[in-house]
Amino acid sequence: MDESTQTKDLLDKHMKSEDADVLAMAKLMNEKFEKYCKIEDVNQILVLALV
Repeated sequence: MDESTQTKDLLDKHMKSEDADVLAMAKLMNEKFEKYCKIEDVNQILVLALV
């Protein structure tokens, strides 16, 4: 399991928290994660070039 998958799983877990502070922080972090870590938006040619 790669680090981004682990991070996303942990964020998803905390987004179900009953603690309002944890939930608010998880939502903010998830927004940033979605913005900066979307693998679907990565140019596939660049991925192949890296490999």
